[in-house]
Amino acid sequence: MSAIVGSQWWKFDFHTHTPFSTDTPWHNLPEPQSLSPSDWLRKYMEAGIDCVAITDHNGAGWIDKLAAEYRQLKDSQAFEKRYKRITLRGSNEGNGNV
Repeated sequence: MSAIVGSQWWKFDFHTHTPFSTDTPWHNLPEPQSLSPSDWLRKYMEAGIDCVAITDHNGAGWIDKLAAEYRQLKDSQAFEKRYKRITLRGSNEGNGNV
């Protein structure tokens, strides 16, 4: 199959949660606090995901933490060699964009 000029495949996760949502598998880890915003973000970046829509329940407690962590990672020297750039979009389910 030949590539179409100007086209590109993107990997999106349109509905995911952070440990902030207490009714999700992330929160049910043996020690949910052991998964830092940096660890959570790196898992997606290492998987080659281009965009993540964070749809936490009852609040947006991790959105700013993830954005700050991403800025810090992006400024590191190892970033381009290890990680794929990612777009973060936050939303509190049922309450619109954050």
